[in-house]
Order: sequence, then structure tokens, then C-alpha cells
Amino acid sequence: MKKRFFLWCLPRTFAISSLLSFQYPGDEYALWGYSSIAGTWIWFVFQARDMHNPTIPALAAVTGALVMAIPGLLLTKLKTSIKLWLAVFVICAVTILIYSITRFPTIDRAISKNGSWQAYIFSSINVGLYLSIVPTVLIDVIIKFSKV
Repeated sequence: MKKRFFLWCLPRTFAISSLLSFQYPGDEYALWGYSSIAGTWIWFVFQARDMHNPTIPALAAVTGALVMAIPGLLLTKLKTSIKLWLAVFVICAVTILIYSITRFPTIDRAISKNGSWQAYIFSSINVGLYLSIVPTVLIDVIIKFSKV
């Protein structure tokens, strides 16, 4: 399981977070749309018209999971440390969460804009996934080359 951690963790985390984010989508589905961009782009390919069609979030979650399998494969092939990725991911997700909330003058205003803490949390998880990949790869490569 440890060998293929990234191959199952990144896609599943994305899919679950995307589906939950759809339940708490933020103002006009904006937080869900941009945080699930790895999967929501397919919506434009199929020119879906009804945002409330139950296939939309499922299609976005599956598409995004397939897309997230690519960096999962990269991190697997590099034999990246799970602890390193997890630390970078948590830092990225928490930073995005704090940034998203503090853009507003008060927490109450932020919540009234996007509806709930869940909207911010689930969108921050997916954005944190995206943002964690490049720094993790760079740090991993630097660590491996410094040992040579």
C-alpha cells in the first residue's frame, strides 16, 4: 500500500473533496468550480446546461480523479516521502483556508458570502492538493540530488 500511496490518495482525496464541495459549493458554485478544476473542465466539453444534474458532480469527480492520478504516478515514480508531501499539503491547504476567510473583513461576512465553513474547507483541500505537488517534487528532487 505504501508503494502506491499517491496513486490512490491524490485521486480519492480529490474525488471525495469535490463531491463534498458540490454539496457546499460557495456563492454561485464558484468555490466548487475553481477548486475542482481538474474535473470541472469536462463540463465545458459536454456543454452541460443543468448545474443540478446529478451526473455533473460525479463526472467532475471521476474526471478530476483521473487527472490527479498523473501527479500521483509522478510522486510514486519519484518515491517521494509521504511525510514530506503530507506536510506540504497541510501547509498549502491551511494557508488557502486562512487566505480565503481573511479576504473578508469578518468571519461572519466570509461565511455569509459562501454559505458555510464546509465550502471553504473542501475547496481548500483540493486547492491544497494542486499546490502541494510542485513544491513537493522540487523539494524531493533537491533532497535526492544533495545526497549524490
